[in-house]
Amino acid sequence: MWCHVQGFDKHRARAIIQPFILVNQLLSLSLLMVLRPSEVMPLGLLFYAAPAVLGAYVGLMIFNRVDTATFNRLVGLLLMAAGIGFVRPL
Repeated sequence: MWCHVQGFDKHRARAIIQPFILVNQLLSLSLLMVLRPSEVMPLGLLFYAAPAVLGAYVGLMIFNRVDTATFNRLVGLLLMAAGIGFVRPL
């Protein structure tokens, strides 16, 4: 959202956001491995891998096909839908 407010194009926003997310995921996984090594990756979580990879693939296809303004609108709409989902769960 911060990149959107700053007016960055989608490529610059992606260049900022992706390393940030990667570092946070690696740090979280490292801390989980230290604090609770037996609970880091239950096998039941592997069922979520295929939909997550598919979602990433679809998102990348959309990213490559739309211009920055359309991409920013789509991100804004998805963030609003996620926020509404938190306030009023389905």
